[in-house]
Amino acid sequence: MMSAKNIFDQAKGPSPKELSDQFFEYLKVEKNSSQYTLINYEIDLRYWFKFIFDQAPGKFSLDKFTDFKLLRSYLADQGEKYSKTTVCRRLSVIKGFLKFLHREGYIEKNVAKLIAQPKLAEKLPKILKPEEVIRLIEGTPGSTLREKRIRAAIELLYSTGMRVSELVGITYEKIDFKSSVLIVLGKGNKERALPMGRHCMVAIRDYIDGIPATQKQGSKTPLFMNQDGEAISV
Repeated sequence: MMSAKNIFDQAKGPSPKELSDQFFEYLKVEKNSSQYTLINYEIDLRYWFKFIFDQAPGKFSLDKFTDFKLLRSYLADQGEKYSKTTVCRRLSVIKGFLKFLHREGYIEKNVAKLIAQPKLAEKLPKILKPEEVIRLIEGTPGSTLREKRIRAAIELLYSTGMRVSELVGITYEKIDFKSSVLIVLGKGNKERALPMGRHCMVAIRDYIDGIPATQKQGSKTPLFMNQDGEAISV
């Protein structure tokens, strides 16, 4: 079996390693990619490089990177061995690599552009069972302001079924304690009224009572703020 070192040594002109090193430097400097990302990109490219040399042994030439049939064969081979997620990731890495080589003038065409990125099936969100929510709430005693905030947020999400994006946008003026109703701004900037349960109301009051007076600036102040007094983000 040919090692990665043998593959790189057989290159004529710029080797796959030299080209990939330039690509990684571009990702690091221009795209601010993490070291973890670069390592994974290198691993994925090595699989492709090895396949190229196994299928077309001999001195490496850049036209191997523009061989559409060779790329399709590689993806078919990967599809038989690995999950769809892995194949999609490796195709994405190759697309980025060939786009870089084309931009830098190493190759005349980017054949990866001819291959559509397969769509992955979206995983349905896991819905917590009532007993799981209860354990989650009971696991947050509410002895500190942070715990009170978490408890109030959990109660609101569970009691009203609102989205997290709606939760972070709640201000004091949107809470009607008398009617136990909360007004939220949803998709399309449309307001909707959500009824709140008794336990939810208690958790919100307990949280608000624990907030320092200096942070309660007015009716438009966000209900959920971080330690710096700013609205929490998602």
